[in-house]
Amino acid sequence: MDTKPHHTIEYYKSEIVKKDEIIEKLFEEVDELKENQQEHNKVVEKLKNETESLTQDNHKKDQFIESLKTYYNKALDKINNYENLLQDMQQRENDWKKRENEWIKQHDKLDELRSHLAKSLEKSL
Repeated sequence: MDTKPHHTIEYYKSEIVKKDEIIEKLFEEVDELKENQQEHNKVVEKLKNETESLTQDNHKKDQFIESLKTYYNKALDKINNYENLLQDMQQRENDWKKRENEWIKQHDKLDELRSHLAKSLEKSL
């Protein structure tokens, strides 16, 4: 009987040692998991900062695009105004040419009348 309790004590001692080893390994794994979690948190924080930075950049780019659209629309309005002004000037030029042609015709008729009058006066004298 005496060997049996000794055997049992040795058995339990070995079991305790095994369990201590398991517990030690578990602590090591927990430490590793904590380190991994910290690294993961750093990566997540870095990604969060990068996302915020990209969001700000996108916002600035959106504002820039809006200002470009505004400038584009203003330029388009000016182009339309210049086109309207050009059409108006072309119309005025056409009107002047018509008036000039009418004036030339009237001037030619007046010259004819003067010539005819001069001839009539010569005949009557």
